[in-house]
Amino acid sequence: MILLKQTALLSVLLGTAAAARAAVQVDVDVNVKHSVGGISTFDREKFVTVHASHTTGDMDAVVMDDFINGRDVYFGRDTGYIGWYSKNQIEEDPAKPGWSLVSGSTYSIVTQGANSRNSYNSQTWRHAYEPRAASDIMCAQFAPFWPGSATMRGGWSFSSADTAAEPFGSASGDHMGNFLNNFYGTAANGYVGRPLPVYVEVLNEPDYPLFDSSSDPMYGTSTWEELFDYHNTVANRIRSHNPDVKIGGFCPSHPDLATSDFEEWSERYKLFLDRCVTNMDFFSIHIYDIYDDNSEDGPHIKKGSNLEATFDMIEQYSALLDGEPLPFVVSEYGGRDRDLESYSWRPLLWTAERDWVAIKSINSMLMSFADRPHLIFKAIPFIMLKEEWAADGGTYAHSWRLFRKENEPESYTGDWVYTDYIKFYDLWKNVRGTRVHIVTDDPDVQVDAYVNSNQLFVVLNNLNETPAPVDLSLFGNIGNAVQTVVEKNLYWDGTGTVLDETIHAGNPGQVQLRAEGAAVLEYSFAEPVLVDETADEVKYYASTNFLPIVSGQANVFSINGVGKGSFGEGILRLGAGRNTLLSRQPVVLFNGTALDVSADFMGHEGDGRDDFMGQLNIPVPYELIQSNNTVEITYPDAGGYISSLSLRVFTFSSDIHAARENSIPVDYASVVGNSFILGFTNGPQNGFFSLLSKTNLTAAGWSTNRTALPIDETGRGAVTNSLAHTAEFFRLVECEVPEGVLTALFDWSDFGGAWWSDGYGYVETDNGISLVHGGRAAAHENGNAFKASYSQDEIDGTFTVNIGGVNRQFVVTSIDISASTDAVPQGEPLVRGMLNGVEQWSIDPVDNGNFQTYTTVTAGDLSLVIDEIIWSAPYDPDGSVLTWNNRIDNLAVKIAP
Repeated sequence: MILLKQTALLSVLLGTAAAARAAVQVDVDVNVKHSVGGISTFDREKFVTVHASHTTGDMDAVVMDDFINGRDVYFGRDTGYIGWYSKNQIEEDPAKPGWSLVSGSTYSIVTQGANSRNSYNSQTWRHAYEPRAASDIMCAQFAPFWPGSATMRGGWSFSSADTAAEPFGSASGDHMGNFLNNFYGTAANGYVGRPLPVYVEVLNEPDYPLFDSSSDPMYGTSTWEELFDYHNTVANRIRSHNPDVKIGGFCPSHPDLATSDFEEWSERYKLFLDRCVTNMDFFSIHIYDIYDDNSEDGPHIKKGSNLEATFDMIEQYSALLDGEPLPFVVSEYGGRDRDLESYSWRPLLWTAERDWVAIKSINSMLMSFADRPHLIFKAIPFIMLKEEWAADGGTYAHSWRLFRKENEPESYTGDWVYTDYIKFYDLWKNVRGTRVHIVTDDPDVQVDAYVNSNQLFVVLNNLNETPAPVDLSLFGNIGNAVQTVVEKNLYWDGTGTVLDETIHAGNPGQVQLRAEGAAVLEYSFAEPVLVDETADEVKYYASTNFLPIVSGQANVFSINGVGKGSFGEGILRLGAGRNTLLSRQPVVLFNGTALDVSADFMGHEGDGRDDFMGQLNIPVPYELIQSNNTVEITYPDAGGYISSLSLRVFTFSSDIHAARENSIPVDYASVVGNSFILGFTNGPQNGFFSLLSKTNLTAAGWSTNRTALPIDETGRGAVTNSLAHTAEFFRLVECEVPEGVLTALFDWSDFGGAWWSDGYGYVETDNGISLVHGGRAAAHENGNAFKASYSQDEIDGTFTVNIGGVNRQFVVTSIDISASTDAVPQGEPLVRGMLNGVEQWSIDPVDNGNFQTYTTVTAGDLSLVIDEIIWSAPYDPDGSVLTWNNRIDNLAVKIAP
């Protein structure tokens, strides 16, 4: 919809720029609030975080203000506080071996806790950042909290007893509970000290030392059952001291559920949920993309489809066990390329490429986390600060740092400066507000959108390793002009991470996403955006999961208790893990009706692993969805498992699809005198459209100014109309194909006369449409139109179209032109389309004397409606220098009677 005045074009609100090649289509319903689980806002406290605490010594007050306040970042996780004090400052209780001393000594929990809290209390400048740390995570490192993993002050370690009175892990859990109550500010101590964390992780990555790292001294010393029972014991002991914190586990380092035909799922994840789901407040997990091929089976890429399938499998199974899915804390996530690291986990000095490897994964994974905000308590990219404890001063330093020495990687010297990680935060710096409905037609481009007052934030992320042009269309902002758009584009240019910023005067229409790049578009409207419609999402899980795939045999699922309204849409989410040589495109019946199943997964479709686990999004027609639903899934070959199945149901407050499906986004507009031109490039091919208008947006209904206007085979169309009012609103909509729509192809094959005597004024007819030759345009016996070059050919040739003698407007869809000057002294070949005497388009043909087909023009738009063609060609006033090569053939037109 656009608003035009007689003197000026004020704005174009719906736009999609022409694509040089096939583009991804993204539609944003700016007035439709998208909520899931009661959450409809972008929670920066959850998603824009750093792996650090506000008590860090790596930032002074100036730097913390610049980074935290300047970029609206929240603190996330502390793994060192409890670990350092517990290992170095707390003695064993002499009356209870293997248990920490709670009170009665300088090195007791009570005394050391008071000292720490008082020290924090004196650092008053940090207190202003407490709201930024209000949902922090306290995590216990594997050592020293796993019994026998390390010794503490005086050489003691936590008790490994496992009896009915003292279940395994009791001493560790009791210590953690006492630590929380004494090292943090609570009601009991007058809130002196740092704020109590909201989340507690029982252990950090216990799977690695116990089961995955054969070089670790603790490798092979325990069982999964013992580890998970330890979780329950620790949780119970913590709650006996502090019932308010949320407790979770088991914090695995590199989930790969489909490994060895889902052995990892069964041994680890399923077992953990079976034993612990009712005692955990959240599932803690770490997700990393591994880009190198140093593993036996090469790179492990999780972003996109694999991550979605992983989360869906855990969600569904926990929901089957406990009625609701267990929420997640993603306390570390990112990307690694170990070819850019050395010294095992101790890396080389800083490199820009290593930053980019992580950044591209962080953006991708964040899009998945933000898509399930009701199930994510917190998500923290593994971006730490200076981490000088991991540096040797010249050879290596921590890989995942927000700060580096200025002269890295040449030397570990110079002032501290930001690494390229800061560009991730700069990209997301302003994103906030109410989530609104947005869709993409390509799963490889992730999308999200938020409205905040008069601003709209559109977030795009490219999962592919090739660039992706994206066509953006906005719906639901009638009467509210886009004033400016700030486009932020993040990508790798071969030497570093680049964050470009471009300011557009209006909707840019198309965005060029670079390979694995991301973009945020910040729209500013003239007025606050009215969000007056809703799209409420509910995810329903099938009553069974993890079924083996048998060749040609349907796996049957039930998805029951589904609620729906009058309007909406459904997406079936199918997760499966199979050998990479097997089919990934099943036949799916939903309540007996076959669905259209695309084999296009989100992002990568297989890395170095023999098994591929991914998740497909399959559209379900809303009318097929019932309260109780049956889904049948059949693969053509045997092997692997269907890992999860769920149905996302969106209930709309009105038929938002109708407006989107019928509206045609305007790409360009101009005003010429008292007329205007509106054009578009992505309409329905070979369809028709109408021009609607109203002078008052509060008035009911739209008036039809013009209808049955043609759209060409490429989806291009345009209309010219007069301006009748001081201010008027216009809208382009698709319309039905009118009865009697006519096309014609003029090829002059029926002309049998001589051009000089019979060709001028000739009428060529095809399909009831007549083409009238005027001026110095003649039909030629060679089967084309001809323009001579005598002195009288200074006069242009013309063509008009009529039906039954009544002139009609028409659209040229194609035209063959031969042009030549051949040293003729005056004039140039030119073909122009006119409407009411105003040029709509022009073709400056190739000057070589050979026919060439034109479906595009030099200036203007060939899809515009016209009422006359004007044909200019060279001429010689003396008539001595002539050319015979200016001709027209195969003139194709479309007209709606």
